[in-house]
Amino acid sequence: HPDARAAADGYSREEEAGLDRGAPGRSFPDPGPKPELLCAITRFEALCGFRPIPEALEVARALGVPAHLLTMLDEAGPDAWRHVVGAAMASGDARSGSDICRLVEAARNVLEGVEPATHDGTGHETIGGEGGAGAVLRSAEVVCRLADRYPEDPALLLVPMLRPVVLQPGEAMFVGPGVLHTYLGGMALEVMTPCDNVVRGGFTSKHVDTHALVDLLNPGRAPGVQRAGSGVHRYEVPVADFAVWRIEGRHTLEVGTDPPDVAGPEVDGVPGSGVATRERRGPDVVVAIAGSTVVGGDLELAPGEAALVPAGDGAYRISVDGIAHRVSVGG
Repeated sequence: HPDARAAADGYSREEEAGLDRGAPGRSFPDPGPKPELLCAITRFEALCGFRPIPEALEVARALGVPAHLLTMLDEAGPDAWRHVVGAAMASGDARSGSDICRLVEAARNVLEGVEPATHDGTGHETIGGEGGAGAVLRSAEVVCRLADRYPEDPALLLVPMLRPVVLQPGEAMFVGPGVLHTYLGGMALEVMTPCDNVVRGGFTSKHVDTHALVDLLNPGRAPGVQRAGSGVHRYEVPVADFAVWRIEGRHTLEVGTDPPDVAGPEVDGVPGSGVATRERRGPDVVVAIAGSTVVGGDLELAPGEAALVPAGDGAYRISVDGIAHRVSVGG
């Protein structure tokens, strides 16, 4: 997703070009950024950001990623990832197709127990070592899964170099602007601003904009995983657009009442507590995950159901005996 400046520039550029805001080939239909918090409901797998370069080189070599990409990564300096992504996504020629075939074949060999030997372009043969065997195996499995759905997608060449992330239920990560990511499996609550700015690089039937993707990449940013304990937990987000709470156990939240803002780490793990949160700044959404969730004293939500609480309703109560999320507009 773009940051505020890239979103404004991209929006202006596409407006000046006369692209309809609903056109399939448009990447910036809105003038604002799209920050995102992903909260795992089940075990959730993703690729998010890039591996450290030495690790990326090790895994990529073991899976037969083309030598010219490895050379770029090893020698291109601060802009290495932009060069690698741009070169990998340059599809349409015979070499790209054969490169993808070799990658998928190497990944299948790994899964079948045949340890691959590849050359890095300097004559040096590299075999997956003991320390990197697990990383190579996991990456091979992801390559094969994605190749089954997107067999000719040049983005497959980037998979061994992307950082794998596994979130357990209750864990979350904030995906900042410019972070290359793809979601592989599981169920999660995805909280974003109401904005459709998405610059895609692959694994999709929608518009892919390689040039815009390379321009807005932020290779140095890798999201950390936040772990929520039992109780009432407010996830940390570096934006003021929204706030997200996870409520686990038996708790009652008095939303929009005094005392102001006691939600956060100080109430984590307190069983059966009544918790007051600060004044509301906009509408809320309450999402029931497990057990019993009652909104406003009489609206009972089944797991998987959600309720919109308009800002005009003022203070209200959330009673949980299980797991639920509260999402508020305005941080």
